[in-house]
Parts: sequence; C-alpha cells; structure tokens
Amino acid sequence: MYTRQLSSLSKHAEDMFGELTREATNLAERTNVLQARIDRLAIKVTQLDSGVEEVSLQDIQMRKAFRSARSFQQQLFSRNSMPSAMLSTYARCDRPPPLEMLNEFRDDGRDARKFYTDPDYFFELWRREMLQDTERIQHDRGKKVRFNIC
Repeated sequence: MYTRQLSSLSKHAEDMFGELTREATNLAERTNVLQARIDRLAIKVTQLDSGVEEVSLQDIQMRKAFRSARSFQQQLFSRNSMPSAMLSTYARCDRPPPLEMLNEFRDDGRDARKFYTDPDYFFELWRREMLQDTERIQHDRGKKVRFNIC
C-alpha cells in the first residue's frame, strides 16, 4: 500500500518538475532573445553621436514610421498548453453526453452541447464585456455637455 502511494507521489512530483523544467527552459530562451536584442541596441546607441550627424527635416519625413513586430500569445490555457499530468487526468474524465442529438429539436439554431460545455465561454464573455465597455465609453463621450462661454 505504501509502495503504491510513494509511486503515485513520485509520478506527480516528476510531472510537476518536468513541467517546471519546460517552463524554465522556455523562459530562459525568451530571456536570451531579449538579451540579444538589448545588446544589439546598446551597440547602435554607443555608435550614435548626436553632435556629428545632422538629419534634415526632409529625411525625417521620408522615413517610415516604426512598426513593432511583437507577437502576442493567445489561448494560453488550451489543451495544447496543458501540462501532461493534467492532460492525462482530463483524458480519463467522462465524455459529455451526446446532446448534439437534440439539435434537430432546437428552433434557435444553437448547439445544444454549448449549454452543457463550451470551451470558448470565458473568452466570449470577456469579449462581450470589452465590446460593451467600448460602446459605453463611446456613448459617454457623445453625452459630454459642452458649455460655450460668451
């Protein structure tokens, strides 16, 4: 009995530390990329001498505006990014009931399974709240009373 518990504990510890190692490696790689960018920028900055080089207004206007090539990570909490221990537990869970068989009886066209389980629910909820906030802000800006002082 204790051997099985110790084995289970060892498995969970290996899963946790394996995931921590992957995350630390990913963080180290991102840090190295950032450090390389900082080093390149430092070299460019030290090569600049503001007293020597003059730039005309025409040259400034001819240059294109800076555009960041930054990429944003989305869907951070998906099955693809799920730790292996959690993924194996998730795989052992019961499947949702076959509610899609009830779709033919729905007259609103919505998927019956979405009422039971919807992986996009929280994203859609957040998106709706952001749209409502934006609409409210735009509506409030239109309501601002402006006084003309004569």
